[in-house]
Amino acid sequence: MKWYTWLTIILIILLSIPLKTKFIKWWDRRQKNDKGGYDR
Repeated sequence: MKWYTWLTIILIILLSIPLKTKFIKWWDRRQKNDKGGYDR
């Protein structure tokens, strides 16, 4: 594997961590506000 392949993988992992936490928070809020329809 090339060095930039590893760099890309590391970047994806680093970017996915804050996105995952944001998604979990949004999903949790959506589960609570299930009766209220869609909540962004």
